[in-house]
Amino acid sequence: MKDDLIKFYSRKDVQEEIFKCARGREFSIKFGIDSFGKRPDSLEFSNDILEFIKSGATSFHISEEHWKDPLQLKPGMPAKQLNDLRTGWDLIIDVDCKFWDYSKYITNFIINALRNHGIKSIGCKFSGNKGFHISVPFRSFPKQFNNQPIENLFPEAPRRIAQYLIDYIDSEETGYELSECIKKHTSEEDLIKYFYKKGKPSTKIFCKKCKREGEISNSETEFICHNCGLVLKEDKKTLYRTCTNCKKLMVKEKIPVFKCKHCKSEEFIEKFDMASLIDVDTLLISSRHLYRAPYSHHEKSGLISIPINPDNVLDFEKSEAIIKNINKTRTFFDIGKNGEASKLLIQAYDHAPSIELPKEEAKKEFGIPKIAIGEEHFPPAIKKILNGLNDGKKRSVFILLNFLRNVGWDFDNIEKLLKEWNDKNDPPLKWGYIQSQLSYQKRSKEAVLPPNYDNRSYYDDMGIMPTKEELKFKNPVTYAINNSKKKLT
Repeated sequence: MKDDLIKFYSRKDVQEEIFKCARGREFSIKFGIDSFGKRPDSLEFSNDILEFIKSGATSFHISEEHWKDPLQLKPGMPAKQLNDLRTGWDLIIDVDCKFWDYSKYITNFIINALRNHGIKSIGCKFSGNKGFHISVPFRSFPKQFNNQPIENLFPEAPRRIAQYLIDYIDSEETGYELSECIKKHTSEEDLIKYFYKKGKPSTKIFCKKCKREGEISNSETEFICHNCGLVLKEDKKTLYRTCTNCKKLMVKEKIPVFKCKHCKSEEFIEKFDMASLIDVDTLLISSRHLYRAPYSHHEKSGLISIPINPDNVLDFEKSEAIIKNINKTRTFFDIGKNGEASKLLIQAYDHAPSIELPKEEAKKEFGIPKIAIGEEHFPPAIKKILNGLNDGKKRSVFILLNFLRNVGWDFDNIEKLLKEWNDKNDPPLKWGYIQSQLSYQKRSKEAVLPPNYDNRSYYDDMGIMPTKEELKFKNPVTYAINNSKKKLT
């Protein structure tokens, strides 16, 4: 095998592809299955690759993060020092699944999801064993987000994006398609083995009429005889029953009753819970975590981690990654189009359970009014939000919560207003999401300002253009306070 590796890594095209991906990133060498070389390390010259192989190296690994000088990295460095050294990061989604075909389907769905968000600069490579790595280069992201340099939003931003993509492909519509794809190409026996836990399938319930996820609205009490299988429905107050067939004590169980809260239908269908199938390694997204470099050997499988055409994932076969079958190389990282991943980033932050702006935005030139400012003094942008929305509802929750806190509203009145607002939305947000945001605010000692008017990730991108009068002020709170004091000019 060593002779095969020496021959393979003697190729200049292979050396150049590894070197291209290692520049500006931390680089590490592996010797066998369990032994890593020194860290930090970097790759100085492309022809060093062959020399490492000759001296016993078996694979090469690189960081998601870009660094000014990787050799300055040290274990346990605080976040501020890491931020000072970090110059960027790539989005790397690691898809790994027990069943090979599942990995291909999931990878293909994630690639399609990225395209649906306007991203064209997508790379994909076979991991070398059971899955794939999907890449979006750093250049594709905006230079700033939430008034922070984008390079400082690691690992928070890529983690949010990874979770958002998992949920996106398991959504009400896409999840059906993926579920059907899995069932179509998989035997019933494999599905049972994979999805059944303790004899029960891992499923979700969806309304047959409107396709939205169902919620338990009630429950019925049943007594089940585990000896003969007899089932009897009884009043909830009944404590026990004896089986009328075999005279054995029956087991009391609560059976959930589903009713769609949206269309009131009682007809539901089950689909597999794709979250139990989708195995995206979010642990990969952590500072200084390394992943297998393109054209790196995999010690366990003996295959090479080769970049492939993202359009051809479903047709890819592992035999293409055998050393003797690799005749030409292709790049893993596209150059990237500036800012094309902005929409994805915004949607991922909208989707997250809570959104915090940096502390710099919490600086205020005024105190919170002791008497709450009335709605008649609210700026037009806030009033537009309160009229109800189709898009941008999660961003609006963040705006409203911080705005209302800073203009003197207490949480009881904030909750009441949010309920009235949510009823106007089409469709409304799940109330549990809004409650989680309220709970977070209640735990926060400091009231943070809503985004400033010049934060394009919010008002403009949501289709809520501030008026010329509003733009005389930096923030909606400033407008409301001045308006309430009759100082609006």
